[in-house]
Amino acid sequence: MSNAPHPPNGPTNGGPQYGPSYGQPPHPGAPPPQPAKKKPGCFLIGCLGLVAVVLVVGIVMAVALSTGGGTVAEEGRQGVGNGSAEESLPKLGTAVVSGSLEFTLSSLECGVTVKDVTGSEVEPQGQFCKVDVTIKNVGKQEATVDQSAIKLIDADEIEYAASDDTLVMVEDTIFYEQVNPGNSIAGIAYFDIPEGVTPVLALCQGGFLETAAKVDLT
Repeated sequence: MSNAPHPPNGPTNGGPQYGPSYGQPPHPGAPPPQPAKKKPGCFLIGCLGLVAVVLVVGIVMAVALSTGGGTVAEEGRQGVGNGSAEESLPKLGTAVVSGSLEFTLSSLECGVTVKDVTGSEVEPQGQFCKVDVTIKNVGKQEATVDQSAIKLIDADEIEYAASDDTLVMVEDTIFYEQVNPGNSIAGIAYFDIPEGVTPVLALCQGGFLETAAKVDLT
């Protein structure tokens, strides 16, 4: 008695034939697998950390400027006109030091006439104030001195710079003079300030980053 033939693999009722090694086909209409999305957590945390650092730096700078970041002239004007007796300032004729320079302001005179080397009168916008000054190099290196190192302040805390009109053509002005250590130079600084204004304070600054020394002109 013969055995019946074995049926072929898979369904025999007219369905599709699949080999045993290929598995089942994907379900009809199923979407293709999507790649895994990267989590933005690390990137977001890094950005927030950078923003926090920038904010902290900005706050620190703002506090520094509001508490101690004023200019040297602003620091020097503190106490002018408020009658404060806490600080006894040196008077005319007393040497003061700022950085590597020592300043001795010997006199102040306002309403003076200024003439250039040709004998022509220099016309001020207001009035000329004349300051006689001796500047000594007390440092260890050569220094460049100029009348711009001196500022005048009035009772309303208004600051006046030395006049540019008297720099070159007027005798005895101090204009970018080189002074070696231990040496000194004497000269005149002229200031063009409004008529009727009287300076009450002088600021002498021995360098751009140096604290200005104060001289009481009253």
